[in-house]
Amino acid sequence: MEDNLSNLNADELSAYALAKYLAGEIVQMLRNDGWKEAAIALMINEVARRTKEAGEARESPQELPKVP
Repeated sequence: MEDNLSNLNADELSAYALAKYLAGEIVQMLRNDGWKEAAIALMINEVARRTKEAGEARESPQELPKVP
């Protein structure tokens, strides 16, 4: 894309600059807030594990209703 910048009109160039700026802002936010994800990742994994275990317990063959 950067090779074709000279071929862009003003609107396209403006849109490209805005997209590049916003991408940079998003990357910076992720860098700044990355610690938050690390802090909650353990909780998310634990909730996922418990949810999976609860679902497996409900679907165990001993507890399935018998078909008449």
